[in-house]
Amino acid sequence: MAEVAASIEAQAGILELEKIPFMNWGIISRYNFYTFKNVPVKRWDPLSSAAIELHEYGYTIKLLKQFGHYSYISPIRAARVNQFKDIPLDSRAPTEFIDLFKATIDGRDYIDDAGQKIGDAYSITICDGKNKLDSPYSVKPRIRSTREKAITFINKFPAMCRVIEPDIRAYIEKYLDENSKIAMGINLLTTPRSYGEHFEDLEPDVIAALFESMIAGIKYVKEESNKNGIYLIPVSPFFNIGSKVGGSVPRLHGQVYVDLLEDGHGSRMENMLKAFAEMKKHNACHLCRSHHESGARAIVVSDHWVLFSSGSPIRNYHLRLSPREHVECIDDLNAAQILDLSRLLQLTSKALNTLGVEKNRNLIINTKPHGYDSYFHVFLDFIPFETIGGAEMADSMRVVRISPLVVAEDMRNAITRLSRESSDEPQTEG
Repeated sequence: MAEVAASIEAQAGILELEKIPFMNWGIISRYNFYTFKNVPVKRWDPLSSAAIELHEYGYTIKLLKQFGHYSYISPIRAARVNQFKDIPLDSRAPTEFIDLFKATIDGRDYIDDAGQKIGDAYSITICDGKNKLDSPYSVKPRIRSTREKAITFINKFPAMCRVIEPDIRAYIEKYLDENSKIAMGINLLTTPRSYGEHFEDLEPDVIAALFESMIAGIKYVKEESNKNGIYLIPVSPFFNIGSKVGGSVPRLHGQVYVDLLEDGHGSRMENMLKAFAEMKKHNACHLCRSHHESGARAIVVSDHWVLFSSGSPIRNYHLRLSPREHVECIDDLNAAQILDLSRLLQLTSKALNTLGVEKNRNLIINTKPHGYDSYFHVFLDFIPFETIGGAEMADSMRVVRISPLVVAEDMRNAITRLSRESSDEPQTEG
């Protein structure tokens, strides 16, 4: 019967469980497990982590959760193909270049000149646009045809284990010390159907579709995880734009790390939660009330967003964006806010380019962890790549050479020039 079922799945374009290599799509099964040394581990640093404490009614309550520094140790990440390294920029013409995601998007195989597959037609695609498809916990990669402007799927080479058989989990946990756990979580990828390597390469509606699909994916993971009894869920959405900032696929795409261990959060999130908790005591959200040094650091105030230079930058030209409305989670953004953000990101990226700022950039989306009863205001960090030194590694501080006031002035001038150039372009009649 098992052979018959496998045959039916193969005919339906489904990759059978026994053919899935170890940790591909975050799956560990009896068919692919061979050594605990390659299992992804989340390890808390005992020298820089501590129990989370709550202070209520004069009492201090220590939770069985931590904050501080931790690492995901995942050897499967070494299996990723780096197309930035293998295929230089001048060989990546959008009409000819086949990136690693194209096979997943089109639901078909692509073969290179050496007869090797480019990417994988099999995927666990959880959202076609905003429409739900495979469960975030599916173990059935399949060849799918999708039609929306953006899709969200499971990362094939993730930092975390998504599904593991109970007997194997129990066996592995015997080898872990008190600071380590199997890194359980879900890594999402969201990519547009249209090819582009930077925000300015895509139309605003395509960028908006990307964010909408990403948000739909986050909601789907949250819903299914809640059904499994998991309620405290830190989510980390981000973009690695370029090889210097962690990118391996040139096509612009977003990622989301969803941690499902319910064991706490990092020191940066702890600091943000404490800062916003202090704001709540005074009924004064900084992002709702700040004029960013009397407007000197403000760059653009759009219908729904504020773009400004960070007052305590971690890189030169470190920019921030925050919604004008008090929004606590990324999945609470509405369609108008998402489209406005997409236009502003496109404009911001163009302005940075005109200033000659490094094109390798991270976009970090800071959002309240799901299930937390915390005060928060969503904001985004847009951070160009720079190398950093030993003093900066020694503490949570950075040294920059350009004043945030100069950054804001440069950006305002660049945006003004872009606006003039756009208005000077000849208009074509419809």
